[in-house]
Amino acid sequence: MRGALTSFVIGFNYFVGAYFGVVNTIYALLLTVALFAILNHIRRIKYAPIRDFRASPQTPPSRS
Repeated sequence: MRGALTSFVIGFNYFVGAYFGVVNTIYALLLTVALFAILNHIRRIKYAPIRDFRASPQTPPSRS
Protein backbone atom coordinates (compact mmCIF):
# COMPACT_ATOMS: atom_id res chain seq x y z
CA MET A 1 0.00 0.00 0.00
CA ARG A 2 2.77 2.40 0.93
CA GLY A 3 4.62 1.64 -2.30
CA ALA A 4 1.51 2.36 -4.38
CA LEU A 5 0.95 5.66 -2.61
CA THR A 6 4.57 6.66 -3.13
CA SER A 7 4.33 5.78 -6.82
CA PHE A 8 1.12 7.79 -7.12
CA VAL A 9 2.65 10.86 -5.47
CA ILE A 10 5.78 10.67 -7.64
CA GLY A 11 3.65 10.21 -10.77
CA PHE A 12 1.46 13.14 -9.78
CA ASN A 13 4.58 15.27 -9.24
CA TYR A 14 5.78 14.43 -12.75
CA PHE A 15 2.34 15.25 -14.15
CA VAL A 16 2.26 18.63 -12.41
CA GLY A 17 5.80 19.41 -13.59
CA ALA A 18 4.98 18.47 -17.19
CA TYR A 19 1.75 20.49 -17.08
CA PHE A 20 3.64 23.49 -15.70
CA GLY A 21 6.23 23.18 -18.48
CA VAL A 22 3.66 22.90 -21.27
CA VAL A 23 1.50 25.78 -20.03
CA ASN A 24 4.48 28.08 -19.54
CA THR A 25 5.83 27.21 -22.99
CA ILE A 26 2.47 28.12 -24.53
CA TYR A 27 2.40 31.39 -22.57
CA ALA A 28 5.94 32.21 -23.71
CA LEU A 29 4.97 31.60 -27.35
CA LEU A 30 1.88 33.80 -26.98
CA LEU A 31 3.99 36.51 -25.37
CA THR A 32 6.47 36.37 -28.26
CA VAL A 33 3.70 36.61 -30.86
CA ALA A 34 2.13 39.52 -28.98
CA LEU A 35 5.49 41.30 -28.79
CA PHE A 36 5.96 41.12 -32.55
CA ALA A 37 2.36 42.23 -33.13
CA ILE A 38 2.83 45.24 -30.83
CA LEU A 39 6.11 46.21 -32.46
CA ASN A 40 4.51 45.95 -35.90
CA HIS A 41 1.58 48.09 -34.75
CA ILE A 42 3.88 50.75 -33.29
CA ARG A 43 5.96 50.81 -36.48
CA ARG A 44 2.80 51.14 -38.59
CA ILE A 45 1.24 54.00 -36.64
CA LYS A 46 4.48 55.88 -36.02
CA TYR A 47 4.21 57.99 -39.17
CA ALA A 48 0.42 57.97 -39.56
CA PRO A 49 -0.03 61.65 -38.53
CA ILE A 50 2.44 62.89 -41.16
CA ARG A 51 0.57 60.97 -43.85
CA ASP A 52 -2.69 62.54 -42.72
CA PHE A 53 -1.04 65.95 -42.73
CA ARG A 54 0.29 65.50 -46.26
CA ALA A 55 -3.03 64.20 -47.56
CA SER A 56 -5.01 67.05 -46.04
CA PRO A 57 -6.54 69.47 -48.59
CA GLN A 58 -5.73 72.34 -46.24
CA THR A 59 -1.95 71.97 -46.62
CA PRO A 60 -0.09 73.36 -49.61
CA PRO A 61 0.87 70.86 -52.31
CA SER A 62 4.34 69.37 -52.20
CA ARG A 63 6.97 70.61 -54.63
CA SER A 64 8.20 67.21 -55.70
